[in-house]
Amino acid sequence: MEKRKVYTPALVLMIIGVIFSLFSPLVAYILCTISIVQCVKNKLEYRTVPVIVFDVIGLLAALANHIYSALLYMGKI
Repeated sequence: MEKRKVYTPALVLMIIGVIFSLFSPLVAYILCTISIVQCVKNKLEYRTVPVIVFDVIGLLAALANHIYSALLYMGKI
């Protein structure tokens, strides 16, 4: 059985998306969503599960950052 490689363009978008999830959630939403779509399209030829897992983690971190920023802006924190 041949080992499949990780899909590199989605991997790069995932890394950038996770980094941006700490600073700019809107950019992270876009990058992680594009990365997930690319992984789903190429799941038969490449190993995409690790990239999808980290994309979901990046999306959750961006969502948490977005909610924290909104609460901070409203003065609830």
